[in-house]
Amino acid sequence: GDGLAEHASVGSFAKLCVELLVAGAPPRLLRQAIKAQEEELLHAHISLALADSRKADASARTGLSSPLQFPEHSLDFKLDLVSMRRASIDEGLKGEGHSALKLFKQALEALNDQAPTQAAGPSALSKLAWAMANDEARHATLASDIVEWLSHATARQHPEVVVRSGAVEVTEL
Repeated sequence: GDGLAEHASVGSFAKLCVELLVAGAPPRLLRQAIKAQEEELLHAHISLALADSRKADASARTGLSSPLQFPEHSLDFKLDLVSMRRASIDEGLKGEGHSALKLFKQALEALNDQAPTQAAGPSALSKLAWAMANDEARHATLASDIVEWLSHATARQHPEVVVRSGAVEVTEL
């Protein structure tokens, strides 16, 4: 995955945790959001380490290096169920869902790119991508659960979610 995007997700899930507390969400949603934040932190470390190793190889060849810059974060906590629902759809269902699809595809490509002479079984890279894809899919499911919980408070139905041609489509009902 993209290390900076994963790093930004850590802050997004921290914000979500506080928003769930403020909104009085069921404890299971809060626990799942905390777990998702921890998984995103792990994804960020893995992705950034992989990028660092590629940069180190390139720097060794070219003699150039560049510092890693993290995006600035700002958090605003308020009780806004409509905004929480919109963020769950955009960042959760669509964003995490797209990340899951992308990582599942990368895992399959890594598996297919393995040389036939390599030891039997999937490569470390394909296993890592598959595990991260499962995490991202679980995060999209968490978003769906939050939207379902909020549907009662916002009087809005759960949107229709369809995966078509490698993209996550969400249609409001």
